[in-house]
Amino acid sequence: MTLPSGTKLGPYEIKTPLGAGGMGEVYRARDARLARDVAIKVLPESVSNDAERLWRFEQEARAVAALNHPNVMSVHDIGAQDATHYIVTELLEGKTLRERLKSGALTSSRTAEYATQIAHGLAAAHEKGIVHRDLKPENLFVTKDGRIKILDFGLAKLTQAQAGSAHSAPTISGETEPGLVMGTVGYMSPEQVRGQTADHRADIFAFGAILYEMLTGKRAFQKPTSPETMNAILNEDPGISQAVLNLPLALQRIVHRCLEKNPEQRFQSASDLAFALEALSDSGSSLSSGTRNATEMPPSASVPRMRRWAIGIASASVLALLTVAIMNVGGWRNQLLGRRGSPTIQSLAVLPMENLTGDASQEYFSDGMTDELITELSKLSALKVISRTSVMQYKSTKKTLPQISRELGVDGIIEGSVAREGEQVRITVQLLDGPNDRHLWAHSYQKELPGILALQSDVARAIAIEIKVHVSPDERIRLATIRLVNPEAHEAYLRGNSYFSQPSEAAWRNGLQSFEKAVTIDPNYALGYAALSDAYVELGSDSVLPANEAYPRAKAAALRALELDDNLSEAHLALANLRHWYDWDFPGAEREYKRAIELSPSDARVHADYAFFLCRMGRSEEAIAEARHALESDPLSVLAQRRLGVVLHYSRRYDEAIEQYRKVLQSFPNMFFVRYQLARVYIAKGRYEQAAAEVRKLEEIGGSSDMLNSLLGVAYAFAGKKGEAIEIQSALKEKRKRAFVHPYLIAEIYIGLGEKQQALDWLEKAYEERDDWVVWFKCDPIPDSLRSEARFQALMHRIGFPS
Repeated sequence: MTLPSGTKLGPYEIKTPLGAGGMGEVYRARDARLARDVAIKVLPESVSNDAERLWRFEQEARAVAALNHPNVMSVHDIGAQDATHYIVTELLEGKTLRERLKSGALTSSRTAEYATQIAHGLAAAHEKGIVHRDLKPENLFVTKDGRIKILDFGLAKLTQAQAGSAHSAPTISGETEPGLVMGTVGYMSPEQVRGQTADHRADIFAFGAILYEMLTGKRAFQKPTSPETMNAILNEDPGISQAVLNLPLALQRIVHRCLEKNPEQRFQSASDLAFALEALSDSGSSLSSGTRNATEMPPSASVPRMRRWAIGIASASVLALLTVAIMNVGGWRNQLLGRRGSPTIQSLAVLPMENLTGDASQEYFSDGMTDELITELSKLSALKVISRTSVMQYKSTKKTLPQISRELGVDGIIEGSVAREGEQVRITVQLLDGPNDRHLWAHSYQKELPGILALQSDVARAIAIEIKVHVSPDERIRLATIRLVNPEAHEAYLRGNSYFSQPSEAAWRNGLQSFEKAVTIDPNYALGYAALSDAYVELGSDSVLPANEAYPRAKAAALRALELDDNLSEAHLALANLRHWYDWDFPGAEREYKRAIELSPSDARVHADYAFFLCRMGRSEEAIAEARHALESDPLSVLAQRRLGVVLHYSRRYDEAIEQYRKVLQSFPNMFFVRYQLARVYIAKGRYEQAAAEVRKLEEIGGSSDMLNSLLGVAYAFAGKKGEAIEIQSALKEKRKRAFVHPYLIAEIYIGLGEKQQALDWLEKAYEERDDWVVWFKCDPIPDSLRSEARFQALMHRIGFPS
């Protein structure tokens, strides 16, 4: 019975009726206490004694009151007066989505906007264990300011509290009958139609039906009778029409994934669904054009006519296959979209992208696109991503995907191509099940050059969604952050990276100039400053530039990069290495290493550098774990293999270190640093003749150097060949009068000779001159005979090593 105006329910005064539905009548009312208008939903008195109806009515109040989300209608109060039970909610101004759809389909961009809000509201409910179970356009309200509110949780099931409850069995009907129906035909999931237990994925199916309706203006499942509609839900896909074919492919994919008959093949959470919609909105162009945008490559003047013709045929074929896929003829959609037995992918390798420009001089650009996609994917902590060093070895490879997967230890392979025409860049990527050589997914992305980093984020997010990898809220924010770049500065940055991938001092100097050019062109280019800092660190540590010149410049560049963008892993890593090698600020270095790992969990280099730091701090087990982690992410990298050997060596696990060094030398017998470290580990084990033999091999390969001469002197000194050792030491001292020679190298010979005070004098010089070899003091076995000396302990304390 309708309540007359002026009726009092507690402190609320009824004003006017707003509507009625299966769960009760709704009124506009005035809250006398807070002087505000509210909405009151009242359970009809005729059924107020129905325990089942009353239970569900009160459950709605509990369900909605448990939520505090801008896309869910707020509940203010619940009460009863005599036999009248009511819920007080916020008063909404606007219209339901059903009323809005009476005017026809929505635009793709408006649909994405509304759908994202609905997905966020559902995610909030599902996180509380609440399933709506009657999601439909009537229960979605569009406020005057464009905000979506989810209404009527009257059929919500508190999934944890109600498991096994007698109230959970759904009853099917063509419309929502008062107090009986657990869903509305046309929006119910197949499991609800069958009377099976329905979880949060039933809401995702209903969401898909609503999304389809917003995009096309037609219901996804609508037949003359309820039984026929239920049969369509169980056995048919939404009808195909030109309106469907004109939709952006990305939206089609989201709709069809929501409407999968098997709950396991839908989005597994509303959060993932929201992420997919946000990625779609962020990509911009995906919402403004239809199927062609996602399936065709723009013809380039540099691509031969025959190739362009082939691309056109391929695009037509894709469109035909898409039509078949949407209709799911013979189950083809499941096969094309990888839904049948789709593998679990927890590790990925991005193979070098193909350069489609037809210009070999642009190879650095396609390689740069590969690097940047790896960088973006490396931000996801739940995914192992193989580093650049390993994947670049497969450029133009003839190896099969199963072979590559086996060698890299990955489940998934990303292949792609880069086409560049003027200011436009298009990346086409495909995801493959590597072990089984099976296509899973493909898509194309296009942006102008200033948005090229955002493009890489779009690709990374889409891949994360496709393989259902967990993405934390912080990672989601970082992937969604839009970073525009100056195209000319970015070109210089990519060229700098290309130079630094070449093993020559001349190339490195060219790379340094390229990075300096990048930040000159754009003084606000954070990534350019991070690369410049890293370049100075590399050149300083390898003695290409004097340390007192390289490290201060590196530090200034790193701090500038972080001032511009505190979320750059590269900048935090450069600053960590500076704090570690140059400042000897070990607590500060560790903070920066950890921040770099947080921002880029799969970056092998970050883990490798942190492993060295931990080793030097005497934290051997942690260091070995980090070194192994780095090698897992970069299994073909000689640097990662060598670094594991070094960490084992300075963790005093000499035999394991020798085995690791020899493993590298089997493939690279002339590698300087590996043989050099092998000689040092022989000295630590007292095998001085073998150490001297390794040094001589190195002299045959690459000639004499301070490092080799001093190490030979150390081997002679420990072996008791005092004359030979002193001769080498004297030559190094003489050279110091005209050029820099590390004091640490001279100190080591004194240690071998047993002249402790002379050795400590030279270690003091190393400290005073900020010799970067000093960071090895704590873990290097050679100075072990000095560790009980008070001067040595005081020096360790001054440097800042932990006790």
